[in-house]
Amino acid sequence: MRAPRPPVRLAAALASAALLAGGGAATAGQVADAAPDAGLVISTTTMTDPRDTPGPLDIVAVTHAVRDRGTTATLRYTVTMDRAFDSSDLHRRHRHVVAELDTDGRPGAERNITIYHRDGALRADLISNATREVVAVLHVRHLDGRRLRVRGSRQQIGVRKIFWHSRYHRLGFKPCGWTDGYPVTCQDVVPDRGWLHLPRGAWPRNPD
Repeated sequence: MRAPRPPVRLAAALASAALLAGGGAATAGQVADAAPDAGLVISTTTMTDPRDTPGPLDIVAVTHAVRDRGTTATLRYTVTMDRAFDSSDLHRRHRHVVAELDTDGRPGAERNITIYHRDGALRADLISNATREVVAVLHVRHLDGRRLRVRGSRQQIGVRKIFWHSRYHRLGFKPCGWTDGYPVTCQDVVPDRGWLHLPRGAWPRNPD
């Protein structure tokens, strides 16, 4: 896997940032602003990634937003591609976007979010990595042709650490199809190495 590249930017609306350290993982900045609603804290973490993967699922940014009210929280995860793509082209096995979720801070991911298209609709399945069963079907949107956004509660998709990866393989699509009789799959990973650490407001209260 490639060495990590450091470019990181934060949402422009937020004023200051602090790096989140930990375990040699690639990290992004995080800001917490007190909101007008009593007890509401909004945190946003964004990491950019170079244009480095052929095919339509080259990830250029991932953003994680937390609306934390203490006892409850809503999370929105957004992944942005280099160029527009058709969500109907996504496929459960061959062309999809996945977020790996570390819920307990120990090595490995306990859950994942897999985004794909099935039966005429875009889907985001929350899957247990232990059983491979679908735990929940999450709310997902395809924004402005380039961005996929998933929303859920902290108990559903709350994490301590996260990384994203995309996969694209299609017959007849030369960069990500077949070369000299061998299948070629285009893949991208963010961060390139390690995990992106999220603020405490994103951590599940009772992880799996």
